[in-house]
Amino acid sequence: MEKFLELDLKKYWQLQEEGKLSSRELCGWYLQRIARYDGYYRTILEINPDALFIAEAMDRELALGRKRSFLHGVPVLLKDNISTGDGLHTSAGSMALKNHFAKEDAFIVKLLREAGAVILGKTNMTELSHYTSNRMKNGYSARGGQVLHPYHEMSSPSGSSTGSAVGLALNFSLLAIGTETKGSIIWPSHNSSIVGIKPSRGLISRSGIIPICRAHDTAGPMARTVTDCAYLLSVLSEEDPKDPSTWALENNRWNYARFLRSGALDGMRLGIKNTDFGGEEEELFNEAIGVMKDLGAQFKGPYNLPEVGKEDLVILSHEFKRSIEQYLHEYDAPIKLLEEIIDYNQENTDLLYGQDLLEKAFEIGDTLSDPSYLNRRVSLAQETRKRIENLMDEEDLDLLVFPGRSNLPSVSGLPCIIVPCGYKADNKPLGICFIARNFDEGRMIAAAYSYEQASLKRKPPQIKEKL
Repeated sequence: MEKFLELDLKKYWQLQEEGKLSSRELCGWYLQRIARYDGYYRTILEINPDALFIAEAMDRELALGRKRSFLHGVPVLLKDNISTGDGLHTSAGSMALKNHFAKEDAFIVKLLREAGAVILGKTNMTELSHYTSNRMKNGYSARGGQVLHPYHEMSSPSGSSTGSAVGLALNFSLLAIGTETKGSIIWPSHNSSIVGIKPSRGLISRSGIIPICRAHDTAGPMARTVTDCAYLLSVLSEEDPKDPSTWALENNRWNYARFLRSGALDGMRLGIKNTDFGGEEEELFNEAIGVMKDLGAQFKGPYNLPEVGKEDLVILSHEFKRSIEQYLHEYDAPIKLLEEIIDYNQENTDLLYGQDLLEKAFEIGDTLSDPSYLNRRVSLAQETRKRIENLMDEEDLDLLVFPGRSNLPSVSGLPCIIVPCGYKADNKPLGICFIARNFDEGRMIAAAYSYEQASLKRKPPQIKEKL
């Protein structure tokens, strides 16, 4: 089972060109690996019944000289809140939506199919993107059970794109897609020692994704390398006529592979964001800073940028009912109302962690006219973004860096990438984050790639089988 372990896009195409690998063979290898190991980790909710047929079709196209993109024939896992108009359910891990077949693909899924990617399956996730209960554990859904941490099974794998992150760490696919409202790409990527990108809000379409709130939601690429994330982001970033957040894009399609330069950190000015980490985490972070200094990066700080408190939760609680009911109607779900989800859970599930967040959202309603909501909706993201970008302008910084995770990128809408930077004595991973100005993903990717290539810290976990 080690044949294609840690395979990346560069190696995939090398093997393709040498005639040593086909899309059909690779998809079959991943499916066998899932069958052998995922009973223990519970990362996959279901497999695409047409995956192998699609892979064979992509192989046939390639044999005829048609290569759609760098993702041609490449297996991709999707978080279960991303709609597919095929034989896969879209449930966001909820038993109430277990029979939902979306009527059409999400916009980003259409882009993936046009690029020749093979949708391998749907990943487990924290149920309804962790908007069921405050007490719910990260990575748990009533439909899929509890996803385990790939490096330290007694620890939280973090959420809510948990299955996508852990599935990549365990080599169940070459690429994956997650979604983020408040750290749900960056945090599980940190805990699974993979690369994740939370893009600028509006770079990637939200259409066809079961939401929490329209103000914060975004999808984003996840992979084991910065290079693979860059290629995947290039396919996903396109203006969607149905999603107004994407209408401000300066270009119709971005090519982030051109920023993959090993010497990019030379002369780059980086600001260190304050953290409360210490001990081993601080040592690993300082080691990463040392690597980047050796590459020519200049550092300033640390700067005091406090995390955003509960203000953004007001936005989530007011927007959830409107957002999810709009999706349920538009994508023809068998359940159309939040009240029906609550009633179904009450009557048909054990409610291991309750559903207090759903009940609160139902009580608040969906008129979106409450003054406390409106004031935060208008100002919170703008003020948070301005605070960060003003600091970067005043201090002449290209990027901000910090270890671990933060809610500032999700609240501000600014882009962030996380890259593995080492492991503690108990084998728990640590990632280093780079935050950029709005729509400055290229500079962020360049810095992350330069650091990654000089450090190469990622190592696969010791995988276990279910007894």
